[in-house]
Amino acid sequence: MNDVLNLAWKNHQLKSSGGNFFLETFVYFAKARNGPQIHRATTDRINEMVQRIHAVPRDKQPGPSASQYIGTIYARSVDEPDFVNLPSNPTIEQLSHIDREYAAIQSRRTTQEARENDEYRRVRFRLNGDIVHMEVNIADISSAFGLPNYSLIAPYRPPVVSEGPRTNIDDVDHARDNEIEQLV
Repeated sequence: MNDVLNLAWKNHQLKSSGGNFFLETFVYFAKARNGPQIHRATTDRINEMVQRIHAVPRDKQPGPSASQYIGTIYARSVDEPDFVNLPSNPTIEQLSHIDREYAAIQSRRTTQEARENDEYRRVRFRLNGDIVHMEVNIADISSAFGLPNYSLIAPYRPPVVSEGPRTNIDDVDHARDNEIEQLV
């Protein structure tokens, strides 16, 4: 560095002008991080993290809701996440509970559908004071009672996301009621 400065000074002295001596220097520093940073959690990053979570063998894998939430957390982190020891917080516990309940509902539904698809079912009758178990054709019983040949229980539908109420809407239905209350 001294050699470069000495050479610049000598070149300046050789010039006939003899004016002011200017030396421009450029110094580069690494940018300091200002606290924890996050990545944008894109769908591809989240799906990649969920796959990596399920790639690690463990006794009990997280359900779809919990793994989606953990995948989102991991997709936002800058550092390499720990896929062996998954985080645990109240939100993850609640999502795990929802996943367990949903799995129980699905298993009950599949067993019920399997039973409903059977042609014959075991039914209890009381004949002369004694209870008798008999195999009965379900279609015959349904037609005898006048029931349709499909299940009357509505299937589960996920909740529909709707917009919240708009503010400052005129209440047309109860406008007359409000006028009466103001008079009293």
